[in-house]
Amino acid sequence: MSWLFITILAYFLFAANQTTDKFLLSKPIPNAIAYTFYEGALSIVALIFVPFSTLIIPRLITISFIAGILHLFGLYAFFSALRKMEASRAVSLIGALMAVFSFYLAFIILGENLNSYQYMAFLCLIIGGIVISYERKKICYNIEALKFILLAALLFASSDVFMKFVFLKSNHFWGGFIWSRFGAFLISFLFLIPQRNRREIFSIAGTTGTGISLLFLVNKSIAGTAFILKNFALKVSSQISLVNALQSTQFAFVFGLTTLLSYKLPKILKEEINYYVIFQKIFAIFLIALGFLILAIFK
Repeated sequence: MSWLFITILAYFLFAANQTTDKFLLSKPIPNAIAYTFYEGALSIVALIFVPFSTLIIPRLITISFIAGILHLFGLYAFFSALRKMEASRAVSLIGALMAVFSFYLAFIILGENLNSYQYMAFLCLIIGGIVISYERKKICYNIEALKFILLAALLFASSDVFMKFVFLKSNHFWGGFIWSRFGAFLISFLFLIPQRNRREIFSIAGTTGTGISLLFLVNKSIAGTAFILKNFALKVSSQISLVNALQSTQFAFVFGLTTLLSYKLPKILKEEINYYVIFQKIFAIFLIALGFLILAIFK
C-alpha cells in the first residue's frame, strides 16, 4: 500500500479520535492535564511490540525518547486548545502550522527539499487548511487558544522530524516507535507531582462512569492505531513535509464528523453552518483534494 493512502487512513482515524476528544474534554473529562496523563500512561501498551524491536543504538534511542516527550507535551497543548475552540478549527490550524514548521525543520535537520509538483501540492494542502479554519466573524482568534495551537504545532513537528531522523538512520520501525512511546509513558508521571494535578487525575478515575471509561479506551485505541500508521508513513515516505501537509485531509474529515454529530450534541460539537460556511468548506476541500491528486499523480 502506498504511503499516501496509509497517511490518509491515519488522518481519518485521527479525525474520529479528535472528534471524540472534543466530546470527552467538554464534559466527562474536562481537564487537559488529566487527559494528557492517561494518554501518556497508556503509551506503555506499545511494549507488546518489543519482540519486533531491534533498535539498540544509544543515540537513536535517546532521540526516539525525546520525540515521545515532545509529542506528549504537544498533546497537552492540543487538548488545551481543543477545550477553547471548535474542533475543526483547532485541528486545522495546528495542522497547517505543523506542516510549515516541519517543512523548515526537515530542511534544516534532514536536508529535505521538494520538487516543483510537490511544492504545488504542499501549497494547495496548506492553503486548503487555512481556508477551512477561517472564521469570518472572528478576525482575531482566542489569544490563549492560539498560544496553545502554536506550541502544539511546533512540538508535534519537532517530534515527527526527530522520528524521521531515527527511521532514516535505522531500518527498524518498531524500535524507534517503542522507545518514543516509552519516553511519553515515563514523562507522563511528571503530571502527578503537583498535588492539585493528582487530585484531579484520580478524582476523574473514580467518578467517570463505565460507559465513558470504555469510550475513552476505545478512542485511545483508535488514536494508537492512527499514530502507528502515521509513523510508518513517516518511515516509508521520502518527504516528511508532505506527510504533515496531508493533515489537511484530516480537517475535512473532522468538519464532516463534527457537522453530522453537532445535530445530536449541539452544545458540545457546535459547528456554524450557513451558505457562506458551506461554500468556504467546499472550496477548502477542493484545494485539499487537488493537492492530494497532484501527489498521487506526480509522487
